[in-house]
Amino acid sequence: MDRDFFVKVVFATHKVAALLPDGEEIKKMANKLLSDLLLFCEENPITIDQKRNILPRTLREIDSVLVALKKEKWANPKNLLVLEKEYRKIPQMLIAFLEENVESVSAKVGAEPGLAQNSLTARQHKILEFLKNKEKAQVWELQKILPEVTKRTLRRDLDNLLSLNLIERKGEWNNVFYTVK
Repeated sequence: MDRDFFVKVVFATHKVAALLPDGEEIKKMANKLLSDLLLFCEENPITIDQKRNILPRTLREIDSVLVALKKEKWANPKNLLVLEKEYRKIPQMLIAFLEENVESVSAKVGAEPGLAQNSLTARQHKILEFLKNKEKAQVWELQKILPEVTKRTLRRDLDNLLSLNLIERKGEWNNVFYTVK
């Protein structure tokens, strides 16, 4: 993990945000993102499973920072393009890091890398089956097949499946849907 890269991207966000009328809120969002990114860089006390749990939140934070920056009318479009390009590198870095470390942990204990699917809950298996049959779905559709489960719990399950790289999220805001990879 490249801690310096993360710090430089967030520092660049601060520089752009300093020129904006509502820049303080963007700075706070960028700082929160940086704290999660730095956790990924730490070897102790955070485990690979904890890093995997942080991943969905971190990806949402990246999107939040980019959306907030794009809303600003005063921001220089060139700066925004550079920042977006740099921020878009981070998810691939985090996912590659997790995949690399999960495979090395699996090799050490004699397990197969694809074993992650065996650690899913029954509810997550049901979500995967529904997505395989329907091809894509939104949270409200999943709530119909799992009425006893809250939307928040469904989102946590979906975030876990995302972090395991079993599904992918597409769309924005109210048009977000999930598909099997």
